[in-house]
Amino acid sequence: MTTPDCYACSKEAEFDDLSPRECVVYDQHWRVAHAFNTAVPGWLVLLPRRHVAALHDLTNAEASALRVVP
Repeated sequence: MTTPDCYACSKEAEFDDLSPRECVVYDQHWRVAHAFNTAVPGWLVLLPRRHVAALHDLTNAEASALRVVP
């Protein structure tokens, strides 16, 4: 599900045409993007691949994908 007025959703709708800075790495649930015009150079953000309003809205698969595996 996407929401037209959501920045992350609008970029997801253009996924196949995203620039490398908008899609540093991705999987089926998450996408990492380079955020520009921030106070910290090189700031990366983690974006869900579907519209999520809050952490409690994540599916079990999305939440599991966030865990760190050694």
